[in-house]
Amino acid sequence: MYEKERTRPSQGRASRERGFVVWPGSRQGRPRREPTVRVVFHGLLCLSFDGSAACRVGTHNTSAGPGHSHPHRFVVDVWEKNGGVCPNQPTHHKHVGNPKSVSRLDITATNPELLDGTYVYARDTFTRPDPADANDPNDWRWVVDFDRLYPAGVSVNEDTLLNGVKLNNGLFYTVWKTCSKFLLRPSGQPAGPSDIQLGSVAHYIAADIFLRPGDGVVTLSGGPFRRPLKLPAAGDKTYQVDITNNCTDGHNDCQFDPAPHNPKERRNDFFLYYDVFAPRPDPEYEMVLAEPCAAPPDFDRVFRERGICSNRLLRSSDDAPCGAVGVSRPIP
Repeated sequence: MYEKERTRPSQGRASRERGFVVWPGSRQGRPRREPTVRVVFHGLLCLSFDGSAACRVGTHNTSAGPGHSHPHRFVVDVWEKNGGVCPNQPTHHKHVGNPKSVSRLDITATNPELLDGTYVYARDTFTRPDPADANDPNDWRWVVDFDRLYPAGVSVNEDTLLNGVKLNNGLFYTVWKTCSKFLLRPSGQPAGPSDIQLGSVAHYIAADIFLRPGDGVVTLSGGPFRRPLKLPAAGDKTYQVDITNNCTDGHNDCQFDPAPHNPKERRNDFFLYYDVFAPRPDPEYEMVLAEPCAAPPDFDRVFRERGICSNRLLRSSDDAPCGAVGVSRPIP
């Protein structure tokens, strides 16, 4: 995952189609300048890349119905910041609920600067579980990637990820990796040599879009927007777009207890990702808390330090994170 993913004949069709590209400037660190538009992701979301041309974000919809034991809802929030200052509430709040109830949301950058497509930030070498704490905390590879779990590739049931989001530009990276440490264990098996030590995982990820001053613009069209919403590069204005697909607030089964002795459905919602695969890969892995965080993070402070508007929807506990994952099959 350090370089562009290449076709490997020994792998299945789904895996060969993956095409993310590492941003060439990764070795120098992330850009120091503030992005014109930052897109923040949280919840049950599956990301796939099409070379450097686009990133498609599948919105997991099998748990969108009110009768589901872990109901999730799709929401899009847009914040307009002046001089880097966040307003008290989103400028635009779009509660969708079931992702299939709207068309695909296209986030399109016109006259971008710095990037000519979608890239991931992947700096230097990357090891798991990173006992020496040597990995860059913003590295993209903190994201759990199903390509890495199943080298033969995985295929998705496209209907489970409709209608989703498509971006034509942006540098994708980890905003916050968990303080807690995790492992993956084949479902139904006891602790043992089959465990895969993950360490920290990506809790929040984002894509930074840099526009050319004066004539650059990001347009949000489709999805919950009846009319296209334009976010121009003008003066000291910057923007934040939150893409969330979270377990419904207040629902009893959305209050997780990460203790390892609990069944997978009570620990976190990682198990729901297996609903999108057809066929389901074998073995199914459960995400197990291996080492809880000694001091749970103050996310208001975390977001403030990173210039991110603090949205109540950007919330899940550090020891039961609801983070996006990577998949190989291009998502419509």
